[in-house]
Amino acid sequence: MGMMKDYAIEQQQRKNNERLATYLGITYDEFVQTEATFNTQTGNDDVVYGYYLTFPDEAPVNILKKIKGIDLANRMVDIDLNWDKDADE
Repeated sequence: MGMMKDYAIEQQQRKNNERLATYLGITYDEFVQTEATFNTQTGNDDVVYGYYLTFPDEAPVNILKKIKGIDLANRMVDIDLNWDKDADE
């Protein structure tokens, strides 16, 4: 059962990443190449106020330039709280 659970988690993660790539205006393959890290903005009260992605220095700049709303100087982009509102639950 462990392998099936791992597979299901991988598939869900891929689906989330595909939706996130679409939200950013890039392809899934481009998203994977960026090696983005998904971060949560929380307050002292542990309430989630937003999300953002950060990108390592090695991320391809030609792909990063395609991302809507990116701050290239800081290699990050804010993500709307409702970016996945149409996600299957």
